[in-house]
Amino acid sequence: MLLKPSRLTPDEMAEIQKHPVVGRELLSGMKTLSFALDVVYGHHERLDGSGYPEGLTGESIPLTARVTTIADIFDALTTARVYRAALTRTEALAIMAEEARRGWWDMRLLDTFRGVLERLPEDVSLVTEALAAPP
Repeated sequence: MLLKPSRLTPDEMAEIQKHPVVGRELLSGMKTLSFALDVVYGHHERLDGSGYPEGLTGESIPLTARVTTIADIFDALTTARVYRAALTRTEALAIMAEEARRGWWDMRLLDTFRGVLERLPEDVSLVTEALAAPP
C-alpha cells in the first residue's frame, strides 16, 4: 500500500493506521526495546488530538514521540515517493511550519530541529562528512 501511486481508500488507510498498535505489540516483549514503545505507538499523534491511534493531545503525547514525529515527517517530505518527487529542505520546513501552526506538531521542537538543520549542509554526503570530522 505504501507504494500505491494514488490516494489510499478508507479501508487501506484504516489498515495503515493499525501499524502503531501492531508495532507496540511486536516490541512489547523485548526488554531491550522497551524505550521505543512510546515512539512506535505515538509517532502519528497530533498535538490537537487529530492523530492516531488514541487522539492524544499536547503534553500527553510523550516527548520522545513528538521529537521522532518531527524527524519522521521531515524524512517523509524530503524522500521521493511514487506519487511525488522529494521536496527540498526549504519546502519541507515550510509545510511543517504550516502544520505546526494548525496545531499538529510542537512548534518549539520544530524550531529546534530547524536550528540543527541550518548548521548542516543539505547534501547528505556532506552531512556524513561533517559528522565524521573531529570537533
